[in-house]
Amino acid sequence: MYINRSLEAALEQHFRGKVREGALVPGIVGCGKTTMITHLLEKIANEFTCFSFTGDETAFRSAVAESSNYILEFVRARTNKKSLVFVDEVQKEVAIFDAVKIAFDKGNISFIISGSNPEFIRTKATSRIQRRARLFEMQPLSMAEILRGENLVTQGVCEHYEALLQSMFLDRKAMPAIADLPELQITGGTSERATAYLVRGGLPLAWQAASTADALQEVKKVYERGFEPILKDTSQVSNIVAQALATTHCKEFSYQGIMQRSRLSQRRLIVEAINSLMAHGYVYQKQPTFFDTDHRSYLSTYSYCDPGIVSYLQGTLQVDSRDLGPRVEGVCHARLHSICSNLPVKSQLSYYKPFTTAGKTVRMLAGEVDFVVQIGKRMIPIEVKAGIQITGQDVPELCRLIDDRDLPFGIVFYGGIPKLDLHRRLVFLPWLLL
Repeated sequence: MYINRSLEAALEQHFRGKVREGALVPGIVGCGKTTMITHLLEKIANEFTCFSFTGDETAFRSAVAESSNYILEFVRARTNKKSLVFVDEVQKEVAIFDAVKIAFDKGNISFIISGSNPEFIRTKATSRIQRRARLFEMQPLSMAEILRGENLVTQGVCEHYEALLQSMFLDRKAMPAIADLPELQITGGTSERATAYLVRGGLPLAWQAASTADALQEVKKVYERGFEPILKDTSQVSNIVAQALATTHCKEFSYQGIMQRSRLSQRRLIVEAINSLMAHGYVYQKQPTFFDTDHRSYLSTYSYCDPGIVSYLQGTLQVDSRDLGPRVEGVCHARLHSICSNLPVKSQLSYYKPFTTAGKTVRMLAGEVDFVVQIGKRMIPIEVKAGIQITGQDVPELCRLIDDRDLPFGIVFYGGIPKLDLHRRLVFLPWLLL
């Protein structure tokens, strides 16, 4: 069963009615990029003559390496109509970029480039393609996409939710009103799917598996196929680091345990293993933000892009009460990362720890706010709670930050339905629809 992706609608809007346009779609192996783009090409076939290539094919890699005009000549030998070229797994051959640019510039041929090394797409592809394409970062299935695909929530509710978030991040200067909140009922079926999602994750093949064990077998295939250590003879270190990050998923990171297990005396190999996981799109990082000071911290929190990968690396078939909060926070981290990446303006995602200063010395205090989204001078603090019965009294640090910085509102993602706390300037939103 194909589940419609929110990104597909954005891509369709990006291409409809355009003479030529480009798109870059990075995402981890197995997140559904090729399936989604193939589905999109079928929908827009009335407007474009579509062609597909893949960097996995040796003949195609050799052809573009030999001639930068290959794609242009291939398309024009078959049609003079408005065309769109889809090139998958672009990271396999950098010569593809020149061939795509020539087809775009000389032939007015639109293109979609995808690849399973997100950092490569964000850096190398963006640099080589320059201003010819927009970046659309893709993740595994979100909880909202699954609920919508299984008719547990309506398309209208999801669109209402997305529009509210967009306005809160970009231009809303005051608390929303009750009428601004989407109407949502959380049924037993919804709760059941959410519990399963926090274990299985959102990789399409894992989600459609018959059992949790089968789902994690699919996660294993994806993880082991998609992540290859970039350093020679460091696979053991990479495995230790990956498992350690799964154990400390959404918790502040420490080198000590990894160094003891790997018997390493230097941090360099650990740092390079973490950077490789981040480059491949498996792990996201957030660091604390310090207002009104130029202090920088060595503290970091790492979250996996998908809870199924955490289950696989931890070796768990169910989530206990201790891991429930970090799993939900990890889902929110991944979704917020995606939202910020796809915003039309520059943004930064961090977290906040209270601190005091004495000269150049910064001392951390107890408590924290899980996320802070900074967009220009705008600041949206966010707290994540797994529970359903959450009030402003359960998020004192968030309330304190809102008051201290005189912010218009803060957001609490939790397990309940949308609601407002006007007194504390809090907007409670379900993480299920993020």
